[in-house]
Amino acid sequence: MKKFLIILTLLLLTFWLIGMPALVGQYVRTWVPEWLADIEATDDSHFEPGWFRSDLEISPGNDVHARLKARHMPPPGLTWLRVDGELTTPHSTQPSRIRGQLDFNGRVRLVTRGREVNLGQEPIFRTQGLDIHFDQHPRGQSRLQAELTGLDWSDSAGNRLEFVDALLTLDWRSLGEDQVGLEFSARFNRPDQSTLELLVRAAPLDVIAFSQLIEGIRQLSGAPPESMEQRMAFLTLIGAWQDLRQHGLEIELDQLRIGPDSEFSGQWHTATDHPSIQGRGRTEDLINLLAPIIGLIRTEAPDQANRQAREWIAALVQERVLIPENGQFRLHFQSGQDFRTIPED
Repeated sequence: MKKFLIILTLLLLTFWLIGMPALVGQYVRTWVPEWLADIEATDDSHFEPGWFRSDLEISPGNDVHARLKARHMPPPGLTWLRVDGELTTPHSTQPSRIRGQLDFNGRVRLVTRGREVNLGQEPIFRTQGLDIHFDQHPRGQSRLQAELTGLDWSDSAGNRLEFVDALLTLDWRSLGEDQVGLEFSARFNRPDQSTLELLVRAAPLDVIAFSQLIEGIRQLSGAPPESMEQRMAFLTLIGAWQDLRQHGLEIELDQLRIGPDSEFSGQWHTATDHPSIQGRGRTEDLINLLAPIIGLIRTEAPDQANRQAREWIAALVQERVLIPENGQFRLHFQSGQDFRTIPED
């Protein structure tokens, strides 16, 4: 009996160390080509499947190159697959490190760590560090998180938004068949130690309608003005938004905080009414945030952008949406109001 148990243990151990990596490798051998075909990158990749390890190199264009190595059933631990590699893009002078794993329970974790990201077109976006964390559970909540350090958004006209660091988090959970709930939060820390914080929730979100909305935005961004492609993109957006409303989408602005003194909240039951927003704070906080954003988006000089921000606020005061009080303000936008008097230029 003891001899039988020893032999059985050795057989199981041999299968675990040799057979299981081969089974995982067979799954990878089948799945990777299908995935490459789905993203239309078969001709831009080189895949070498193996027994204990598989290698993949992919260059989808625009000087983007990824090199990944996957170990099958790496000891120790209960992990099907562990991935290590690097990603090279024209937006960074150094490659980003990629690490990830697929656990027995179906949990997927992926981390990329990069430095000196630079999007060189006006306005210029720079960050000294960018870490992205992806954590997906087969059941329960999943998360996508980005950590940025030394964040700077500026243009040649002199507009600038600067943050010491920032943390952006997107959480989602299943609410049933083809429906999810989303929560997005962001925190930006400024050099003067003030913060900009945002928390938004949306549920229930129909997955199919939301994917159509994203596709419509993608089509619209690449369509020539006043073209058939642009009109088709608008139709896609309208149809997707109507589907989201019919499924009862509700959006909640739980918090928008600008520094220690200014904050906003709101809600929108998209199927029945218009947004409702409340807030209070310092008028200068609002101007100091709006002015550089206007300047960066419109490529206007800082003084002109500041003047535009003040005109917008004056229009809100005229509509009695925003009520000034000795350098402070109260904001109350009721459902059904509009912003007819806000200047377009």
